[in-house]
Amino acid sequence: MENGFLNLLKPTGMTSFDVIRFLRRQLPFGKFGHSGTLDMAASGVLVIACGAATKILPFLSSEKCYVFSVIFGLETETGDLWGRIMKHKEMKVSRSQIENVLLQMIGQIELPVPLFSARHWHGQRMYQWAIQNQTLNYQPKQAIQVYELTLLDLNSGPPTTARLRMRCSHGTYVRAMAQRIGSLLQGYACAGFLIRTQSGSFALNQSQPLSEIALGLAKWIDVKEALTHLPCVVLPDRWLSNFVNGQPVTWPDTRANLVSVTDRGGQFLGMGRIYESLLKAERLYR
Repeated sequence: MENGFLNLLKPTGMTSFDVIRFLRRQLPFGKFGHSGTLDMAASGVLVIACGAATKILPFLSSEKCYVFSVIFGLETETGDLWGRIMKHKEMKVSRSQIENVLLQMIGQIELPVPLFSARHWHGQRMYQWAIQNQTLNYQPKQAIQVYELTLLDLNSGPPTTARLRMRCSHGTYVRAMAQRIGSLLQGYACAGFLIRTQSGSFALNQSQPLSEIALGLAKWIDVKEALTHLPCVVLPDRWLSNFVNGQPVTWPDTRANLVSVTDRGGQFLGMGRIYESLLKAERLYR
């Protein structure tokens, strides 16, 4: 059974779970998981873990990068161009107006979770509530971090359309970002095309189309390669038994907190946490 990661190029028209179903048919030997969903209409980097690598998914870098379009003057049921139009208002916005609004959205912000999303809420996914036309007394919100939000180009339309690049934390709903931008410009907006260009250390220019997987050309990425954003410690032989049995070992370096751990031969052992000059296993890789 393979243990590792795949950097896949998800096509439009497939859900993230559709991709996993496809992999189960093509690679019927392992357990699969992913590092973050993409909407059916979106494309781009989808990181898939297989086998023991699924244990490491929570420790991957949570930073994401997107390029997407914002269509001004439309409010839709789903928050994107493919939903039913709820409100319409002709909008003319300038480059400087958009750039001023984007500056307001950099940093830690809170956005409502779209009703048509896979977020669990009171025992169901939110899109199931929406499909059943159930009214939610409270729409949950998500606290996110936006590190970069840049206007790439602006088309006066009609409708006026902007293309943006965003670098942000895990859990960011691009549709909610588009809606907030329209609201701050005293109107409406929804998301158009969306492509994820990076997920942690996995980049779009290194991603594989599903057609290559079908041909048996899967490019497996080693777990250690996926954890380069974290410090790595090499465990001396005399402490291996303690570590893999969950016993803390003395560790002189107190600068790091969460670390990846290997033996002297470079074999990945799992995730560790350093505290008070002790190193203890956080998640063993076995």
